[in-house]
Amino acid sequence: CYMTIGDKERARHYAEITLAHAQAALGREPDSGIVMGHAAFSLAVLEQPERVKELVSHGLLLDPDNEVMKISFLRANAVLRDADATISMLNIILKQSPARLAYVIKMFPDLAFIRNDPRYKEMFAAAEARLAQVTGSTDR
Repeated sequence: CYMTIGDKERARHYAEITLAHAQAALGREPDSGIVMGHAAFSLAVLEQPERVKELVSHGLLLDPDNEVMKISFLRANAVLRDADATISMLNIILKQSPARLAYVIKMFPDLAFIRNDPRYKEMFAAAEARLAQVTGSTDR
């Protein structure tokens, strides 16, 4: 929330706290995708892109079906303003997750910086078409 409202100082403060808790939790449960997601987001807020990339790679190998983790990875890449990594993660999520999830993700303020990217538009058009097939409706 602090990142969304532009309060980077508080965002960094809470990212440091979250990262410390996440590292302790990963020490006890090293394959927890949800914790890896929280850690990656915290690292992104703390501007540590290489560590984010390591966690994303590791997390996708250990827990590839964890939607919560993948959404945290998406948001971490968005915080870093890494368009290619954000688009890549978005592609993974939209292809592997229920079609309705696209509507939730589309509202994320973190993604504003890529909304004009043709890849973004194409992925959401495909997700919306898939949802229309599932629900039999084009309204949403």
